[in-house]
Amino acid sequence: GADSSEEGYPSYPQLYQQPPYQPPYQPQPNPYQPYPF
Repeated sequence: GADSSEEGYPSYPQLYQQPPYQPPYQPQPNPYQPYPF
């Protein structure tokens, strides 16, 4: 917990907290575009 020896380990500061999980960016497939004839 908050740097308490009772828990056996100190609580890491916010710098060590991982950011929210963000899935790898997957671009949406482009819609079908006919050739500009």
